[in-house]
Amino acid sequence: MAELVQRNIELSLADLQPMETNGICSQQEVIQILKKRSKYEYKLLRKPPRKADYLSYIQYEVYLYMLFSKRKSSHTDRSKNTPLGKAVYSANRIHILFTRLLKRFKSDLRLWLQYADFCKRARHYSRLSKCITKAVRIHPRCSGLWSLGAWTALSFDSDTHAARALLLTGLRMLPDDQHLWLELCRLEMLHTYKVHKRQAMLKLPFFEETDDNSHNVVMSYTEARLVYTHAIEQIPNDLEFRCRFIQLLRDYKDTEALQDLVYHGLKEEFADDPMVWSHLAKQPVFHYMDTHSVEWNDALNACESDVEQIFEEGIEMFPVSGE
Repeated sequence: MAELVQRNIELSLADLQPMETNGICSQQEVIQILKKRSKYEYKLLRKPPRKADYLSYIQYEVYLYMLFSKRKSSHTDRSKNTPLGKAVYSANRIHILFTRLLKRFKSDLRLWLQYADFCKRARHYSRLSKCITKAVRIHPRCSGLWSLGAWTALSFDSDTHAARALLLTGLRMLPDDQHLWLELCRLEMLHTYKVHKRQAMLKLPFFEETDDNSHNVVMSYTEARLVYTHAIEQIPNDLEFRCRFIQLLRDYKDTEALQDLVYHGLKEEFADDPMVWSHLAKQPVFHYMDTHSVEWNDALNACESDVEQIFEEGIEMFPVSGE
């Protein structure tokens, strides 16, 4: 036991020596750190092992990582060509400790999410990707992991195909998960928006130029429409689920046709639900809020008229009997 602890402590010296040499920490601090690490290492050898001991050790190492990073950033001369610039306090020990922790307690989903959060905050994206890949193998029914993996692939690797594949795999495991359907629709909306924006910048032929030399094109969002269609086939009787699609669509331009499709479905399939008329009445409000081609007063008057008409139609569906 003592030999194992000694070996781990000796390995940890590699990061501390450059810190001491360049004045980021003192010799006394190095001694105190090694003593503290020795105590933690002995605690990890307890039988049975305790999660609390691992997490305390990790918290201490995260504190050291942040402390030395802050001290280094406060030095005036820290260019890459100087000894101080080359002195890097690695987060390797934190990753090693998380690996040891997850090896013993792999069934604890919260620990995987904690590790993923650390990788994200530390901007260790390759580690984050590996963490999520391992986590979804053990916890395939956690929709948050599939979603996190998809947005990691999209945000840090710009890999739309990998992100789509992860969400589709998650939906095969969890076909009734509303969060995954919404995230897949969001992904397709974002992908379409980026493609059209790129084509507009390149001034491709299918963009029509107006008199003010601006590009006028309506995005089709065909893939997002397909996602919505499959989603309501899988989850057909949930009013709030469909309304969440409207909230998502309003974040993107040229989605009026797709919003109309959602509202049409609400009116056709949920007309006997009093709550649906409240949602339907929001359509003209949202429409005129997004309209810039008319004067605000005219838009407001038209909006009031349309909302009143929708509520009158709804009232006819639910006649009130006299006293």
